[in-house]
Amino acid sequence: MPLLLAFLRYESGGNFGDRTHGVVIGLDENGNRVKPGKKPVRFIRSPQFYELGLFQTPAGLHGCTAEEPPRNCYLPPGMEKPGDPSQWVKLCNRIGANPAHWTDPNTQVQVGLLDLETSAQLIRDRNRDLFSTPGNDWDLRAAVLLPFAGGGGYTQTFLNRYRSGLASLPEDHRWGFLQDKIAPNYAKNINEKMQLAAKLGYRP
Repeated sequence: MPLLLAFLRYESGGNFGDRTHGVVIGLDENGNRVKPGKKPVRFIRSPQFYELGLFQTPAGLHGCTAEEPPRNCYLPPGMEKPGDPSQWVKLCNRIGANPAHWTDPNTQVQVGLLDLETSAQLIRDRNRDLFSTPGNDWDLRAAVLLPFAGGGGYTQTFLNRYRSGLASLPEDHRWGFLQDKIAPNYAKNINEKMQLAAKLGYRP
């Protein structure tokens, strides 16, 4: 519970009406994010989907242009890609909820927790050699919070890349090793959540 409260504080602020948009990002001629001081060649909005509610569950496309103010936006829960339902829709279907009722508190909490647990369990199942104790400090950081921050594919890439180094360390030393390898903003977000959770009573 302390970790979930910390999660809400940094992701939605406890606001059931939160519907986070993509932000405008400038790209260079190779499609990479521009470095400070360089002029972008074009702009995109990233991510292109809504993140809804307390747990910021990925939903449909918002469609907003990369202009400020944005135009041509779809209202939440967004537009679904034919044949490729969003995580929000898939999990609403699993619990028998109407995806259109995205501000319903029961739906938000059930879908949000299921989203976190589903992605975490996938990481655990694919990396049984690295995750032996669900719910310990390493597991919460690398199996629960990192997939949320960077996505499951991003997390798996780094676990594969540094598997031998991680496996050689005890679990309580693995995050210290891995956090210097991932994107600094992801590590910062995860560490801030865990620090707040500790203040709220979480103990490894």
